[in-house]
Amino acid sequence: MVGTASGIFKEMAAGKISLKDRVGDFFPAACSAVTVKDLLLHISGLPADLDDVWQYQSPGEVWEAVLATKPLYLPGQESIYSDLNFIILGKISEQVSGQDLSSFLREEIFAPLGMRETSFLLKGKRDNFVKTEITKERGHVWGNVHDETAWQMGGLAGHAGLFSTLDDLARFSSFYLTTASPLVAGLFDYDCFERTLAWIRWQNGRRFLWHSGFTGPGLGLDLENGRALVILASSVYPNRGNEAWLPGRKTRIDC
Repeated sequence: MVGTASGIFKEMAAGKISLKDRVGDFFPAACSAVTVKDLLLHISGLPADLDDVWQYQSPGEVWEAVLATKPLYLPGQESIYSDLNFIILGKISEQVSGQDLSSFLREEIFAPLGMRETSFLLKGKRDNFVKTEITKERGHVWGNVHDETAWQMGGLAGHAGLFSTLDDLARFSSFYLTTASPLVAGLFDYDCFERTLAWIRWQNGRRFLWHSGFTGPGLGLDLENGRALVILASSVYPNRGNEAWLPGRKTRIDC
């Protein structure tokens, strides 16, 4: 939601993308009737991810597989948190902007907000990055995107692979907490399977947005009280499945 959703919202505000636009308006796909709104709400009906992403030999092959994936349900029938939704949104953003996703977000979102340490494919000493999983396929994943599909897409994908810091996420949060943007205000017009556009509606009836990542990070925005909660954690080191830290996270969110 920090990257791809922000880019989509920026293009919506500029009138370049509409919630009613269909995937088929941008490229041929098995989910051509799915709308931008369906993708943002995770009600497209697409499955959670591709099966066996290791079978693909290039980012292009992964993308072709995404385009060929058929929805499991009709749009709006079920809510499935699908990485494919945001992979497609990232590609829509690239097509509309004429830039790769990293360049577009850096110029239009991160630089204006002063987020100088937020990017895909960040370079630097490995010790500057949080350790993630020790895997069979890749060894110790450290300093590169953890998500397998994003890795197979070259580290640049709409659903995963964005690196950031506490200071930068504080700047991002401050924008949400202080902006007069009607688009941000309009997020609370949606409550679809406890979701709004790109975000989770944490605590129904309140102006509270939440999202988390598979490897442990989380971002909560309390627009009623002007507060933000940034969680930077690694729940997959040395291996996934560690849930001991979840009660502590929930306690902080509920404060």
